Amino acid sequence: MVVDGLVRESEYFDSVTLMMLARQFNLPDKGLEVALVMATKENLAILERASMLIDKFSGRGDSDLLIVVMGKTDKMVATTLEKISLALDQKRKTSGAVGGGLEYQPKSLESGLSVMPAANLLLISVAGRYAVMEAYDALAHGLNVMLFSDNISIADEIKLKQEAKKRNLYLMGPDCGTAIIGGVPLAFANQVSSGSVGIVAASGTGLQEVSSLISNGGGGISHAIGTGGRDLKVEVGGITFLQGLQELIDDPQTKVIVLISKPAASEVLAKVVKLLEPSLKPVVALFQGADLNALPFNSDGCVQIASDLEDCAKLALAALDLTDGELFSEDKFDPAPMVEKMSCDQKYLRALFSGGTFCSESQLLIGKDLAPLFSNTPVGASSTISDPWQSTQHILLDLGDDQFTDGRPHPMIDFSIRNQRIIDEACDPQTAVVLLDLVLGYGANPDPLSELLPVINQAQQAAKKVGSYLAIICSVTGTDQDPQKRQQVVAALIAAGVVVAPSNARATLQAAAIITMLNKREGGE
Repeated sequence: MVVDGLVRESEYFDSVTLMMLARQFNLPDKGLEVALVMATKENLAILERASMLIDKFSGRGDSDLLIVVMGKTDKMVATTLEKISLALDQKRKTSGAVGGGLEYQPKSLESGLSVMPAANLLLISVAGRYAVMEAYDALAHGLNVMLFSDNISIADEIKLKQEAKKRNLYLMGPDCGTAIIGGVPLAFANQVSSGSVGIVAASGTGLQEVSSLISNGGGGISHAIGTGGRDLKVEVGGITFLQGLQELIDDPQTKVIVLISKPAASEVLAKVVKLLEPSLKPVVALFQGADLNALPFNSDGCVQIASDLEDCAKLALAALDLTDGELFSEDKFDPAPMVEKMSCDQKYLRALFSGGTFCSESQLLIGKDLAPLFSNTPVGASSTISDPWQSTQHILLDLGDDQFTDGRPHPMIDFSIRNQRIIDEACDPQTAVVLLDLVLGYGANPDPLSELLPVINQAQQAAKKVGSYLAIICSVTGTDQDPQKRQQVVAALIAAGVVVAPSNARATLQAAAIITMLNKREGGE
């Protein structure tokens, strides 16, 4: 194979634009592979693993754009590089163009406000080193900020949130991937029914899971306010979380309040409790990984503590006197038929998540039962995996972590890294179960089945070649109102031989049931 590439110095394109362009020219069936990435350390490592790192990329920095093509002939590679360069030139010319049928794309905050002077919120999704300055500019213009960007220091986060609070504005983030404000989905969010449940969450996929389950169960969402994952740390002090909670307490449309977070600092929890004391609204709280007995909520108060994300949605619906017997029916999953087909070598769970909250939830649910458990984002009883690119024993990977996403689209959009990892795990004769999450909605991959189904088939065939039967279990987060249509996605996955669960918690326990039965079989029970 021939490999060649180009460097476009100090030329930035957002990762989604680069992904879409790469897809346009990527023709693996014809022996043509294309990568367009910014020259971050992580992307250079990925190119090296794919045998696409060439000498001319040496010494390049993360402000440089790399184009690399691998093909069967010199002519194929050279022609493709030329076409990609022309396409990038055209993208650059049309960005910000007016007329000619193109949608106006403002190049500055001022030009954007000239078109939408009544706007009161700015969503920022640029490289972290630029995002802080843009956020300050937005606050100075009187705009609330949803800061999607990551790789921002906690010191900058604190200063930004203090500035926003001083101006009576919201700073959601950094690394805030989800919000629903007044029924309008922002960034990664689902099309849910409007209703009377308000959510404040320091967890993007957690917010998506709970809001979707509530909507699917007959309820609806008033507002869902994201805060960024570090907001409840003692250094930040829960600035945005407390602002959002007060908003929901005061909101007449909100009848039930849901709080979602990883373990929170005790000082911040005390502030949450104090804010809730005068409120008579029912509250459902999920603090992932926290010691439930240590949470400062009175057992006879209005706060109910959820055990997982599914339970969180179930309790919120119950507070509205809504129950969905089908959605939350008892799990009748039987692992025996799958275990009977597995070889004696198969013993390990390989979980590949796009949602960080799902990865954490799964570790907390099964970490003690399936020890030792390894992860790149360990919580509970899990240990840190030495090399996240190489599986060992039971692993649960958060593919949305910075080490996988710096300079690349989030895995909810770009399936490429996970797709390859699914194939790799299937080729390992010790892999018994591949556990996946699939998150639908706005911002997510618009056509997940076209990419995932062929990979599932490849994985099943690869497992057969090494004498294995591969169990693939997947939770699907979303609603039928989402562009991808949840029920259609679920039906297609089931037809492809995938076990589909209504929630990540349920999928995780099903995967663990298979491993537990395999262990008993090995032990002669």
